[in-house]
Amino acid sequence: MSNTRTIVAGFVAAPGQEERLREELATMIEPSPADEGCLRYRPYVDPAHPERMVIVEEWADAAAQDHHFTLWRLTDVTA
Repeated sequence: MSNTRTIVAGFVAAPGQEERLREELATMIEPSPADEGCLRYRPYVDPAHPERMVIVEEWADAAAQDHHFTLWRLTDVTA
């Protein structure tokens, strides 16, 4: 049995803030695949609704996921 963790995180930009959301998410997305235990980290934009973004993450285990959530780039974006 696998101990991997998968997260699907959805985001919706306020009207007129789509580019700002993409820029802020890019700050955390770009370095995340290099984090220890990251197996997959992929962003998606809904082509019919560009204000909607989803990030699909897969982590080797709970410890890797927990560590990822303590990193500065996540606390800055989620604040």
